[in-house]
Amino acid sequence: MTQRLVPGAVLAIALFFCACPARAVTPEVVAGVAAARSAPKVLSSLASGLASVPGDVAQTLLLPLGVAETVLSPLPGLSMAHGARNIGNGLKGPFSLLGTALKLPLSALSTAAGLVGVG
Repeated sequence: MTQRLVPGAVLAIALFFCACPARAVTPEVVAGVAAARSAPKVLSSLASGLASVPGDVAQTLLLPLGVAETVLSPLPGLSMAHGARNIGNGLKGPFSLLGTALKLPLSALSTAAGLVGVG
């Protein structure tokens, strides 16, 4: 029994000490590792841009509110000036939303390029 155990133990010890970790260094693997490392930073830059979208949508909803206030201004408690102010703010909403939508991919690309070191 010891005759079979000794060569097996020697072989196991030799494999344990000689085995080195395999590292693939192909360009695809390097790019994948870089993308995995940079993903949290890119996603955080996208999250900060996405946080302003609900505010822009809410600002857009001021337009019909302002029209309703302006039309109903003869009623007590509603003023035409406040309705006109809401119309003005509501008209800015879609443009602000469009600007935010255009900035999202640009901010992600600039963050990714800054992490890679391009530019």
